[in-house]
Amino acid sequence: MATKQIPDDDTSPASEKIAAIIEECLPDGDFCGYQSQGYIGNEYCFRFAQRLKRAFPQADPQDMKDVFTRWYNESGETLEDDTGEHMSYIEAWAKFLDCWDKVKYASGGALAEARAKLPTWMTPWKKSKIPHADRYPDDKMRMLLALCYELQQIAGDDTFYLASRDAGSVIGTSAPTANAFIKMLIRDRVLMLVEPHTTHRARRLRFVSDPHCR
Repeated sequence: MATKQIPDDDTSPASEKIAAIIEECLPDGDFCGYQSQGYIGNEYCFRFAQRLKRAFPQADPQDMKDVFTRWYNESGETLEDDTGEHMSYIEAWAKFLDCWDKVKYASGGALAEARAKLPTWMTPWKKSKIPHADRYPDDKMRMLLALCYELQQIAGDDTFYLASRDAGSVIGTSAPTANAFIKMLIRDRVLMLVEPHTTHRARRLRFVSDPHCR
């Protein structure tokens, strides 16, 4: 049984932590790309659920309803659904509960899991072993290759989502530069573009181990 961790005292350290999480996760137009199935419209609910679950991993999400209500009310009209319309309270709550169940890695989902493995790939003895690394001597490109390779390993036979902003934040470039790198990998047949990005969804990609097998 989950242990109730939500404080009743607004002056407790836990309440202060909750207030900080609410403020951090208010919609501000700066999507963080937490890989919530690629849908930008779900990102805020996912980010909020993720931060709360990291702070209170044993909590029952139903005990979070008052906290969620505070966050929703403070979000105002800026909280949008997948179509760009204002998200109703019941829709947002349903998505929050769904996202809570989907949060496996409280620090960032598939992207964080893949990112955590990059230091090993970028050691001098291993970075030359990244698939296709011999074609790209630049370390940032090799890091992007390793990121895409690991995202594919996590996705298995499925495709993976990768936004330019997320890629840039990982490899240390701007989003436009990361976008140019990704497009080059698509042209070079290292990545297969399965579905282009839209206003509400990141592009879907597949890592191609053998560029001749497309």
